[in-house]
Amino acid sequence: MKYGESLTLYNYLIKPWTLGDQFAFNRAAWFVLSLFLVQAVYAGLFLSLRKIPVFRDRLLLILLISLNFATVFYCDNHSETLSGFQYTFGKLFFLLPFYHFGVLFKKHERKIKFRPIIFLSVIFTAQFFLWCTYKGQGMGVWECAFRLGNPFAPLLISLPGICFWLCIAKLLRPAYENSKIVCYIGKNTSTIMTHHPIAFFACNCIILCCSKLFSLGSFDTEAFKTNIWYTYLPDGNFRFALIYVVIAIAVPLLIKYSVEQTTIWISRHIKQSS
Repeated sequence: MKYGESLTLYNYLIKPWTLGDQFAFNRAAWFVLSLFLVQAVYAGLFLSLRKIPVFRDRLLLILLISLNFATVFYCDNHSETLSGFQYTFGKLFFLLPFYHFGVLFKKHERKIKFRPIIFLSVIFTAQFFLWCTYKGQGMGVWECAFRLGNPFAPLLISLPGICFWLCIAKLLRPAYENSKIVCYIGKNTSTIMTHHPIAFFACNCIILCCSKLFSLGSFDTEAFKTNIWYTYLPDGNFRFALIYVVIAIAVPLLIKYSVEQTTIWISRHIKQSS
């Protein structure tokens, strides 16, 4: 296997705060420490402006959006030399306004009259023009690689996507809000996000064993050894990728549920014995 880097003090203690991809299987969890920093810094800014509560939200909005634009501009112009804790501050300043948007949405959610047709029409129109402008381009927040040539683009591209899924959640809520499975998935999205790479790997291990037994010639063993995201698609059939999606969701949830039930069982027996 050629996943990840060697186990050193730097990789174990420092790199989680910079890129957070050092061991491959933890790559999807890069956001955890970034979110911690965002919450800590946001709380400090929020408290520092407590004497002006009337203008606090607006001042934070202007400040954090300005930091977002400045961060993207700096990262785009220093993409070849970014290193160390520059990634830490880059992710922090880029993500702060999104956290503020969440706070504002929670604060004013009840005042917003949800009109799905209007909302989705506006979102799709915005997304269409953004797609026409930036199609074929992408960005990676975890490595501060925005690469869109415009400091305003990452924020403008991200917001319609967030609003789209809020609309979808609103539309689906009446049908699924009482579903235990859907609610459990919704409450454990962090678990799914953090541990789905290991579920991918487990799925590939099973397919690899089957390939040895049943001669699945299209399974790329070398790609499996070097690429944590390798997906086996027999004859280019992308529908097979749905198996990975199901496993990436189911395996982390089953493990978490098993741990929870085991903990409850142990606690119950300890109380009974005492």
